Amino acid sequence: MKKIIIIRSPNETVTDNNFKILENAAKETGLHIVVCNSFKEAIKKSGRTDLCITSNNSDVLSLTIRRRTNILFWVQGIVPEESLMRHGNKVRFIILSLLEKYALLHSRYLAFVSEPMKEHFETKYGLHFDGKYYIFPCFNTELNISAFDNPNKYKNNYFVYAGGLAVWQCFEKTLDIYKKVEAWGLPCTKLIVLTRDQKKATEMIEARNIQNFNTGYTTPDKLPDILKDAKFGFVIREASPVNSVATPTKISTYLSCGLIPIFGESVEAFRRFSEKMKYTVCWDDSKAAYDKLLYFMTTDINAQQVFKEYASFFENNYSRERHTKALCSIIKQLVEE
Repeated sequence: MKKIIIIRSPNETVTDNNFKILENAAKETGLHIVVCNSFKEAIKKSGRTDLCITSNNSDVLSLTIRRRTNILFWVQGIVPEESLMRHGNKVRFIILSLLEKYALLHSRYLAFVSEPMKEHFETKYGLHFDGKYYIFPCFNTELNISAFDNPNKYKNNYFVYAGGLAVWQCFEKTLDIYKKVEAWGLPCTKLIVLTRDQKKATEMIEARNIQNFNTGYTTPDKLPDILKDAKFGFVIREASPVNSVATPTKISTYLSCGLIPIFGESVEAFRRFSEKMKYTVCWDDSKAAYDKLLYFMTTDINAQQVFKEYASFFENNYSRERHTKALCSIIKQLVEE
């Protein structure tokens, strides 16, 4: 009897929610599921006709050379470009690109985190994925209905930055934006920074003479307790292919707690998702962006209208039930054919 082999991701702290959806989708097929922590374990526990599910380029290579060719490859990122950003090594970039292209060509079915990611691969490698891909964005939470019930939520202009201080996360740019916002002198305006490196964050904030702020850190499970009081959430990113294809889990976290995301225009995937949404701010440093933010800061916002819009977005993009059903159908087909 055929089995479904799921190889866990080493980055599962970020994508654990998505892997649980994949596992649940596989379980709903009624077939035998084997969860492995490495391709070596997968090879030992799999047969040549079993379906292998992985999110690692090198796993695809290792599996195929051992004649495991029935592969569903969930592509979480564009590894060569990420490596180039970190290391600036062009030789490494070329090698990783060759591995990436191999994995895309030799996987039977592909799950991309966004449509821009699919387009990136099609342009870069001259490939076409018609009929063999599914869009499976990264998200890590469900809609928190109670977060919209706070009567002061949209009266206070509380801004949240949750994340690290690495250059690519644009914390300095975020502070520069908030500094201009604070200068407007509107009441109840405050910046809340949630990061492990609180000391460094405080130093960077004080260097800009920002007056109203708090720094702290909390675990993901307790984050909604803080976000329920906040109105805006920063996800500023610089223009790059990596940011263009990404679906940051931070955005899903903000939306789930009713925060209006202020996101960099370079986050192309979410920009497309949110084109028809009212309660978002696509940031390009223009006067129009500041004007839209000022509008949200000075206008009465109906919490139920925000909830209705975000609930619709979750249903269309971050629905566990919808993705589980769709992936179950795909997995079942890959196993049975």
